[in-house]
Amino acid sequence: MDTDSQMGKRAVILDVDAGVDDAFAILLALASPELEVLAITTVSGNVHVDSTTRNVLRILSLLSWGGLPVVAKGEAAPLKKELFTAAKVHGEDGLGDLGDDYYPPLDWGLVSAKPAAGLLPELVAARPGQVTIVSTGPVTNVAKAIMKAPDLMAQAREIVVMGGAIDTAGNIPPLYAAEFNTYVDPDALDRVLKSGIPVTLVPTDVTHGVCLTRDKAREVLTGPGNAVSRFAFDCAQKYMDFNLASEGIDGAYMHDPLTVATVVDPSLVTTVPRRIYVDTREGMTRGMTVPFRYPDNVEGTPNCRTAVTVDSRRFLRMLLGRIGSSR
Repeated sequence: MDTDSQMGKRAVILDVDAGVDDAFAILLALASPELEVLAITTVSGNVHVDSTTRNVLRILSLLSWGGLPVVAKGEAAPLKKELFTAAKVHGEDGLGDLGDDYYPPLDWGLVSAKPAAGLLPELVAARPGQVTIVSTGPVTNVAKAIMKAPDLMAQAREIVVMGGAIDTAGNIPPLYAAEFNTYVDPDALDRVLKSGIPVTLVPTDVTHGVCLTRDKAREVLTGPGNAVSRFAFDCAQKYMDFNLASEGIDGAYMHDPLTVATVVDPSLVTTVPRRIYVDTREGMTRGMTVPFRYPDNVEGTPNCRTAVTVDSRRFLRMLLGRIGSSR
């Protein structure tokens, strides 16, 4: 029996670019007894890593329990590309621009002296075969860690990535060929897929099926006396406003918490093995994730599993139930 079974928990590292849906993902992970969150690493994506690191501390400042995970600041820029952010979606600060006064004092003592790419291999090697890395932003930190310490990172149980648009549209105009995380750092995802470490992609094929409406969020998250769930509702307002203006959808796609939820309860999604290629070139198809469509050909040997269906109702019940009762 492995340590996971004995303890009833799966050891995870959250690798985030701490925008609005990352905030929901962090709160879900920390509220899930099935998970042991060893660390939260931060990266540039939705906003710059300076802001994503501050945002993680903001989220942790709202929690009343002890034993909070260590936070490690990660990469400021993609491996090769210039940084592209989503501040117009998530707010200039990445969390809906609620302002510094919204949060209690931040505990900067939680931030490790080691950068993310240095801490990741250490934590993985300390529990060989047990640690799952859940990446909800560009996978720059993970790729850098693989480049620095491939033998140590090879001991990871799995890397679960929110990324890609396989058989559906992405969310980057004008062609909507790519999903945001893969567009920001396609070279990093390419390296991760070539690493030989087990990878599961949770693409927009399924995450666009899990939208939290504003009305439902208001109903569940705005009760009296719960600062954590109220924060989740408040920080999502600009994101919902953006979706309403751009797509006519009055809600927020829960890309990142679904990715965490697949580790909590893998039965929420069905996955299939596939070989996925990443377009690392500049141009309108940058970051596009292209499946090999001839599986009997040797070149089509799968390099990951991709989620293809989701039980959206059960996922949303889990998400709202756990965040709605967080303290």
